Amino acid sequence: MELDGKLYTESATIALLLEDTFPEHNPLLPPQGDPERKAAEALMKMERQLFGAWMQWLTSNWMDGANRMAFESALGQVEKALGRTQGPFFLGGGFSLVDIIFAPFLERMVASLLYYKGYRMRNKSKWPHLERWFKAMEERPTYMGTKSDFYTHAHDLPPQLGGCASNKDSKPFQEWIDGKAWELPLQPITDDSVEPGWPEDPRVDALEAATRILENKDAIIRFALRGCGEPGVRPVWAELSDPTAVPGLEYQPDFDAALRYVVLALLEGVDKVQSSEHALSLVDGEVGRRVDPVLSSALYLQQRVGVPRDMSFPAARQLRAHLHWLMSQLHPA
Repeated sequence: MELDGKLYTESATIALLLEDTFPEHNPLLPPQGDPERKAAEALMKMERQLFGAWMQWLTSNWMDGANRMAFESALGQVEKALGRTQGPFFLGGGFSLVDIIFAPFLERMVASLLYYKGYRMRNKSKWPHLERWFKAMEERPTYMGTKSDFYTHAHDLPPQLGGCASNKDSKPFQEWIDGKAWELPLQPITDDSVEPGWPEDPRVDALEAATRILENKDAIIRFALRGCGEPGVRPVWAELSDPTAVPGLEYQPDFDAALRYVVLALLEGVDKVQSSEHALSLVDGEVGRRVDPVLSSALYLQQRVGVPRDMSFPAARQLRAHLHWLMSQLHPA
C-alpha cells in the first residue's frame, strides 16, 4: 500500500497504519499512550515469535522433536495471553486488530501442522483458551467468509514457503485430507471432527456447490479438461497449478454430460439419481473408450476446488464427494 508517498508491504504494518491514519471508525486498538496499547503491541510481537517457531518446524524435518517443543513453547505463551483476560479475544471481550493479525496465521498453523506433522492444535483439553478464541472467531460472518480449509492451505503453502516437511505422524491425516474425507456419505462436522469449526446444512451446501457450477459451467468444463489434455510448457513450482496446460476439448461433450450428472446428484441426491431413468450407464464401444478422459478431468477438478475462492468448505466437500462418487461409478473399485 502507498500512503503519503511511502510504500508499505507488510500486512501487519499496513493494518496498524490504517488504524492510526483513519480514526473515524470503531477503534480496533486502544489509543496511543494507553497502557492497553502497549499490551496490544506486545501481543503482536508475540505473534511474530509464534510465526517463527511455526516456520522452523513446518519447513524442516531436521530436529523434529526439538522444533515441536519450541513451537509448543511459543504457542503456550499465546495460550497464557488468551487466559489472562475474560476473553474470548486477545484484548478481552472486544474484537481487535490483534485478533485480525493472529487469525490468518493461526488458521494456517492448524491446517499445515495437522497435514505435515500430524499435530492437532484444535485441542480443547491442551489449549482451552485458544479453542475458545477459535470458536469466537467462527461466530463472525466476516471471518468465515475468508476462512479456508485444510486441503487448500496444505497445498497452497509449499509453493509460498519453498516446501513443507512431513514427519512420520502425518500420513493418516494426509490420506484423510487428500481424499478419504470426500467419500459419501459424508460424516457430520462436529467439535471432534478432524476439521471442526464449520456450520453445515448438507442440502443447502449441495445447492451452493451446484449453483457455483451452473454459474460458470463452460469455464469450469474447459478448466477440468486440462486433466485429459497436454501439460503446459511453462514450468511451475505449485504442484496443482498448470496455467499453460492445453485442455482436451475433444472430450468436452463427454465431461459436460458427466458434470450435469454430478449437478443432478447434488440437487436430487445420489440414491434418487441412481434409481431413476437418469442413472449412469456405460456401454461398450466409443462411449466406453471415452471414460478415461472423463475420469482424468473429474479428478483434475476435484483436486483444485479452492476454499473460499470457489465456495465455502461445506459446499466444497459436497462437490469433492460427489465427484468422487462419479469416478467410482465410472471406474468401480
